[in-house]
Amino acid sequence: MMESNFAFLIKEKDFQEFAPLCVQAEEAMAISPVLASTMARSALERMVHWLYGAMDLRAPISYGENGKEYAPTLASMLKNPAFRAEVTERPIYEAMWAVVKLGNTAVHGATTTEAEGFLSLKNLLQVANWMDYLYGTDDDYQESRFFDRTAVPRPGEVSTADRKRLSELEASLRAKEAEEAKREEALSRMETRLGEQAESLAAKEAALQERDTKLAEKDAELARLRAELAARSQEHRVERVFRIDGATEAETRAYLIDEALREAGWSRGRNLDVEVPVGIAGGEGYADYVLYDDARRPVALVEAKRTSVDAQTGAVQAREYAEGFQRTYGRLPLIFLANGYETWYIDPAAKAPRRRVAGFFTPEEAARRLAARNRKALATFPPRAAIANRPYQLQAVQRVAEAADAGRRRFLLVLATGIGANGKSLYVL
Repeated sequence: MMESNFAFLIKEKDFQEFAPLCVQAEEAMAISPVLASTMARSALERMVHWLYGAMDLRAPISYGENGKEYAPTLASMLKNPAFRAEVTERPIYEAMWAVVKLGNTAVHGATTTEAEGFLSLKNLLQVANWMDYLYGTDDDYQESRFFDRTAVPRPGEVSTADRKRLSELEASLRAKEAEEAKREEALSRMETRLGEQAESLAAKEAALQERDTKLAEKDAELARLRAELAARSQEHRVERVFRIDGATEAETRAYLIDEALREAGWSRGRNLDVEVPVGIAGGEGYADYVLYDDARRPVALVEAKRTSVDAQTGAVQAREYAEGFQRTYGRLPLIFLANGYETWYIDPAAKAPRRRVAGFFTPEEAARRLAARNRKALATFPPRAAIANRPYQLQAVQRVAEAADAGRRRFLLVLATGIGANGKSLYVL
């Protein structure tokens, strides 16, 4: 068996908090991709905690229903704006989320394929190499690392003892959430007992003073270590070069977009095709994804870009493809621009500008959007005289209706007090 893909971490004394977990996650592939994905997520959680210390970041606080403070979750730590600001390489941030999502899928009992297990390890390697680029001291630093599958042990190369150990670790990870809840309850009871047995005020003050002294010493040592790590990171950003494995990024982007489409109700072979040819001015193009209705008529198309590229850069090309499908099918499909990180929506038949959306529409939502094109303009409906009958009232309602027909989504009515402004606003709604 070849040396582990994560062997470079073991050589770094500063990385011993998480390096063995990365190696164990790789070894777990010899047992199952479910175990490998679960352990990769656990290793990433330890890595993120380490980064919070190195970057001098305060972990987000979370509270339970009883108002008690709990340790932050991995998701809350990744979403923390202060942490996102430190991870300036967007593909690395996306690699972290890919490990989390693959790990969550595995730990909750869903089927995890071998390809997904390897994808989790590939992304973990990219995060590990990025940390080595910033904070590593050993001479084996590499500008870019590619995951070598031959370094992963085969089932026969894992001893019975190691197999048992890894299986036991998988069980412990699945029980982690329940154990933490029990630990919190035990700590609560302990705090109550300690409060009842508290010493005198003088003894408490002495203990607090001693603790403050130790904390001050620890803070000074942490400040020194953080300054050293910050200087090392800054020096390496200048002297070294880091590039993420492009193949891993493309595979991760495809996984994230495919998964988002699947969650919205689109599946290949049923109502979704990829790389669909379409006639455009001057030749032929290929739409990355095309979504269909039950009659196999294009409902929407998705133009995919790299995670490091603004998703909106494909707008012009997407419009050309949409017009090509219109010439063939007699209907202009909706457009989504996505890069695995953000999604933008365009209705090329409407006057409204493109806008960012939370995700892809479901088949039912997309059908409603297309049907709405045929509705009668709001401005053609006369207001009800019982609600609005004065000239300034009619004019206010008419202006809002015209703005809605023009594709606007927000309106501001400015009317004098006492002329029925609230009633007119409710009427518009």
